[in-house]
Amino acid sequence: MKVFLLLLALLAVAQSTYHPGNYARWPRFPEEFRFSYRGTIHGYHCVKIIEPSDPVWKNGDNFFCSKAGNGIRNPGMVWSYAGPKHGMRCFRVYEPSEPKHYNWHDNWLCVPHNSPYHLRFFNHNVKYSKCRCVQWIEPSDPHTWRDNFMCNKD
Repeated sequence: MKVFLLLLALLAVAQSTYHPGNYARWPRFPEEFRFSYRGTIHGYHCVKIIEPSDPVWKNGDNFFCSKAGNGIRNPGMVWSYAGPKHGMRCFRVYEPSEPKHYNWHDNWLCVPHNSPYHLRFFNHNVKYSKCRCVQWIEPSDPHTWRDNFMCNKD
């Protein structure tokens, strides 16, 4: 009986200190990341990509997503259309072809500092061989959003 109670106590301690996100792996980039211009993607963690000053990007249907599921952690991505987020590692997202009054100069995608991602946004066709990329495409935007990529330096 003492052994049973001891095992029960150990199990209770183990369950109270186990947090699945602590042991889950990070999503693989770019294989487990997607950009969607049609809303969130089922089975993925998504962050809304929005620019309220831009008539195409203010509608809220653009998302950058990472695969979700057992054993895969949420990478904690945060979007900002008003400068980088304090306490996070942030990467500027800028499309110079957009009109200046659409305010794409202050948009950032941020991740926690413990994230393995070191991202870079390319607003032209990327040919940088040391990066792996996910295309960001918004077909309804006339300002060259067909050649943009979010890349991670391995």
